[in-house]
This record gives sequence, structure tokens and C-alpha cells, in this order.
Amino acid sequence: MTRTKRVWQLFLAASVGVALLAGCGWLYWHFCTVAQPCGLCVAINNQPPWTLVGAIAAAPAVWWTWVLRTQHKDDDNQLARDQHVSEQLIECLALLQKKDEPHSQLGAIYVLERLAREASGTVETVRDVLCAFVRTRRPVPVTHDDMVADEEAIAESGHLPDLVSQTALDVLGRLGSGGVNLAKCDLRAMLLQGLFDGADFFGSYMDRATLRGSFKRVDFRGVPDFAHADVSALLAADLAE
Repeated sequence: MTRTKRVWQLFLAASVGVALLAGCGWLYWHFCTVAQPCGLCVAINNQPPWTLVGAIAAAPAVWWTWVLRTQHKDDDNQLARDQHVSEQLIECLALLQKKDEPHSQLGAIYVLERLAREASGTVETVRDVLCAFVRTRRPVPVTHDDMVADEEAIAESGHLPDLVSQTALDVLGRLGSGGVNLAKCDLRAMLLQGLFDGADFFGSYMDRATLRGSFKRVDFRGVPDFAHADVSALLAADLAE
């Protein structure tokens, strides 16, 4: 609320107080100046209640001043909450950069999920941060040697040893905010579970990936291969369409 608007509202409240005072004056002159006034009018004539009259006139302005102070306090509290959320987001971004500390990265991912659920207006920010994190951490293989090395790791364990990326994907599926951008990611042998409606997987590698949940209106253009992938969720989405 701008300062000018507050001044005008305070002026309006004062005007209401003046109107109340004028109304009290009209009632006094209309009823208490008759030839035979009542006992109350006699008492008012003998001892005018100036304190009460002043309180009536000032009451609207005092009340509106209290309202403005309460709004100002609420604005300060909201500003403090927003600042706290911003500080937590910055701290999580710093932790996600620590590639040699997977536990710190996992903690940051779970904190981001909590922020998305508790702090209004942060879902899209958290979604974009996690998508960028996965895209940076798991780009599509650049060389044939990278592809062969990854295939050997998958053959030995059934999945790529990347718990951090899998956790980020799990959080994205639970948030279900839409607009997930995982284009040109290496998602081989990863589990994509949850709400991924409208997601962008353009050019991603999805060999041996498992898709469970909702995948309506998803962009799979440029995906080279779905070999050995569990795409039952895609079939269900097509039937639903």
C-alpha cells in the first residue's frame, strides 16, 4: 500500500469521525433544546460529556491507524519469510554445486522439495532448479567411449550408479507441477515415476528407463531408442487420450 493511499484512507476515517460528531450535535440540538427536555438532556446540559464526544469523533481515525499498523506488521512478516526462503534457495544452489559431496546434494534436494510444498510461489523455481541440475549432471553421452562405459555399468548393476539424479527425478515426479524440461538428458536405466504431464524429453536417452505415472502430452521427439524400456505408462496415457 502506497503512502498516498494510506493518507487518503486516514483522511476518510477522520471525515467519518467528523460526521459522527456532527450527527451527535444534531441529535443534541434536536432533542435536548426542547421546552421540556428529558432527564438525560438536563444532565447533558449541566455537564457536557466532552470526553465522550471527542472519543466518538476520534474513534474511526484511531481504528484505521491500528488497521494500517497491523497491515504494515503483516507486510514485514511476509518480507521476512520471503527473505528466509530466498536464503534457503541460495544455500541449496550452493550445495548442489558440490559434486564431491553427494550427501549435501541429497539434503539440498529434499530441502527444495519442502520449500516447494510449504512456501507459496516456489514450485516453479524448485522445478526449474532441479531440471537444470539433472540436465547438467546427466547430459547425453558425447562420445562412443562414454556410451560403452555407461552400458558396461548398466550391465553390471542394472542401473547407472547415480542416486542423486534419481532423487531429483523422484522429487520432480512428486511435485507434478508440469513444465518439466529434461531435454537431451541421459536417462538410461532411470525411474521416472509420478506426474510428468507436458514434460519435454526431446533428444534424451531412455534405454532401459522405467516410466510409471502420468505422461500425457509429453515430447519424446528425437529420443533415439526405447530399447528395454518399460513404457506401459505411455500406453496407458495414449488410451486415456
